[in-house]
Amino acid sequence: MPERKRPKDLRAGLADIYAGRSVPPAGGGETAERAESAPAAADASRPHRLGRVGGAPAVLVEQQRQGLLQENAELRAALEEMRSQGQVTVELDPERVLDRYPADRVPQAFADSAFDSLVQSIDENGQDQPIMVRPHPSREECFEIAYGRRRREACRRLGRKVRAVVRQLDDEELLRLMIRENEEREDLSLYERARFMRALGQAEHLSVRQMGKRMGLSPGYVSRLLRLPELPEPLIAIIGDPRPLSMRTLEALAAALDGDVERCVERITERWGKIRPASSADARARQVIKLAQPHIPAERSEKRQLRMADGRVIGQFRRDRHGRYSIDLAADLEPAEIESIVEAVRRAIDTAPST
Repeated sequence: MPERKRPKDLRAGLADIYAGRSVPPAGGGETAERAESAPAAADASRPHRLGRVGGAPAVLVEQQRQGLLQENAELRAALEEMRSQGQVTVELDPERVLDRYPADRVPQAFADSAFDSLVQSIDENGQDQPIMVRPHPSREECFEIAYGRRRREACRRLGRKVRAVVRQLDDEELLRLMIRENEEREDLSLYERARFMRALGQAEHLSVRQMGKRMGLSPGYVSRLLRLPELPEPLIAIIGDPRPLSMRTLEALAAALDGDVERCVERITERWGKIRPASSADARARQVIKLAQPHIPAERSEKRQLRMADGRVIGQFRRDRHGRYSIDLAADLEPAEIESIVEAVRRAIDTAPST
């Protein structure tokens, strides 16, 4: 049997032990060969003798081994503590990251150009900022989100895991983190804030004073936000994205929808097809406010005089409150003059560029 190499130092001896290799006593050569060939019963009958590994007593090797195992256990415990304190990020399946409290985003927040840019950025560059979650109190391998819902949704659509900081949070801490991010985000609209507060108050049975205390707002301002309307889907379809709406417009909408909301919405949708929609959400909301009234007030019509080149008035150009245009010709015009004007209008219509 060839002579085994003697471990050079204690570390090599430890490597042999962890690898499960037998380590020859410190004599080497024939002594090692005799030790390997001796019967096991003879070994058992001998009194225990202190062996040596790599020039070090075996008991010292065992002490070093136990020390390394303890250190490894301490490192694992420290890692778990860091995770619980939110100092380590992990990758989670977005489908296992659930909501504890009502969402503070409207569906339009996951369909606008800013969200599309976020999805593209994460797809091309990865997720820079982790979300914040806590372990789910009752469902294994699931979590509850404190903030980062748009990042979670972006990762879900991309079919990739979401980077998250996991912290041990109670309900109060979870809500406080959610509210703090809620208040610090400048892009969160008045409509979304009011919607979130209304849903939170209903879900958690909170009074106006309790919500104000948790959010750091005065009860008066909370009451004002809670009076803002939750727009029905038919009105969202007409107005569009409600996030740009101002406080003044939202309060006017709330007043217009006060009472029989269903009948009011029917009245608005029935009249909407008869007008030309405005270009912005806020302007369309003001149109909705006007259409919600039982009787639409007559608008001031637009009138303009029509004159010949010599300054003589030959009629009046008018637009009524429904947006229709008409020409009223002067009563003293000769038939030939009237025919000439009609022909001029016809030619102008025929030669007008099509849109």
